[in-house]
Amino acid sequence: MGSKSTYSIFYEREVVNTTMYSSEKILRIIQKEIKKQGISDKELASKAKCTARYINYLRKGEQKDIGIDYADRMLKALGVSVVLGQEREEP
Repeated sequence: MGSKSTYSIFYEREVVNTTMYSSEKILRIIQKEIKKQGISDKELASKAKCTARYINYLRKGEQKDIGIDYADRMLKALGVSVVLGQEREEP
C-alpha cells in the first residue's frame, strides 16, 4: 500500500506541509524577506556570494526555481532560519 511522505517547512511560526521540497515556496520566503528588509541586490549578492543580476531575477519573480545550495546561501545572508522538517510517514 502506498504512503505519502510529508515534509514541513517552518518559517515565522508558520508550518507549510508539502509532499516534496518546493523551491517555489522557498522562493516566496526569500522574496518576502528581500522586500521586508529592503536590502539591495548588490548587498545581498555580496553576502550570498552570487551575482546582483541573479538577485534581481529573484526579486522580480523571473527566477522560477532555486537549488537548495542557493536557497541556503540566500536565507543565511538574509538572516532567516528555515527548518525543513523531518520526513514523516502518513497512513
